[in-house]
Parts: sequence; structure tokens; C-alpha cells
Amino acid sequence: MEFQKFIQETKQRLDQFERAFTEETTQRLDQFEAVLSECKKQHDIFGGWKKIKMLVDDMTEIYELTPEERRKYFSILCKENDVCLPEKAILDTQAISYDAKTIAHNLGIYSIQGKPHTAFVTAIISCLKLSQKTSVHAKTNEKYPSTVVSAVEQWLKENRFPEKISLPWGKAGKERNFEVKYNRHKES
Repeated sequence: MEFQKFIQETKQRLDQFERAFTEETTQRLDQFEAVLSECKKQHDIFGGWKKIKMLVDDMTEIYELTPEERRKYFSILCKENDVCLPEKAILDTQAISYDAKTIAHNLGIYSIQGKPHTAFVTAIISCLKLSQKTSVHAKTNEKYPSTVVSAVEQWLKENRFPEKISLPWGKAGKERNFEVKYNRHKES
């Protein structure tokens, strides 16, 4: 009899253990499934993020985008794909403009005296008909978008970074000789 009682108690303990094990295992499997589901969501987000970054990298290489153009393109893609950006990123994509001195400095265009060659930059902008002002003067404080910076850089490349050149200058468009030195590597 005692043996049957012992078997009965052992059987009850095993049943209790089995129920507890089943409940705990089910609960852990549910947690595991929730974690996997969350990982899948995050994977999709990061996969989308990676695709956006790769697209921006490719377009930057193909179209030689400036950093500002790259940021703007990236922001547009993120907005279209419901990827939230921090406020700083949104502010960084707002229109940025440059004066002739900043353009000269950024592109490494300097006078023989070693100062940013604003007159030369302004003359290039005028030749490209990108200026909104009618007169060409280095003293003007006109601001230009990044597209103008890209255009000036392209003009320099096409003209093989001239060190001496004559360009129209002033209201009358009279030819002016410019001597330039570059603080960046010239492309051949």
C-alpha cells in the first residue's frame, strides 16, 4: 500500500511538474516569439535605412552631389519612407547659401596675395549667368545656393583650373586679367 501511495504521490508531482514546465515553456516561447517579431520589425527598419543610405551613396557618386545636396536628398528619401529624423538633421537641410568669399575658400581659390579670390569667383558666376544682380562687383554680399558652388567647381574643372585668365568684369563687362593660385589639387 505504501508503495502505491508513493507511486500516486510521485505521479501527482510529475503531473504538477509537467504542468509547470509546460506553462513556463509556453510563456518563454511566447516571449521568444515576441522578441523575434520585434527583431523582424527592427530588421526591416534597418534594412530600409541601409537601402536609403546605399541609394544616397550611389547618387552622390554618380551625380557628384555636394554635402548639402546629399543631406537634402537623404532627408527627402527618409520623409518618403517614414523614417524620422532628429530636428538638427531637418535644420541642416534648410537652404544654405554662400557668399563669394566662402565659395573661394571652400574651393581653394586664392589670389596671389593668398586671400580668397572673391573677384574671380564673382566673375565666373557672372560668366555662367548665375548671378541675380545686374552688376558684377567683388564687394557685393550676394548669397548663392550650393548649386552655384557646384557650377563654379565644374567650370574650374572644365577650364583646367586656370592660373591666368581674362574674364568680363564690372558693369561694362570689360575684360579683366585674373591671377589665381589654388590651395587644392588641380585636376588634369
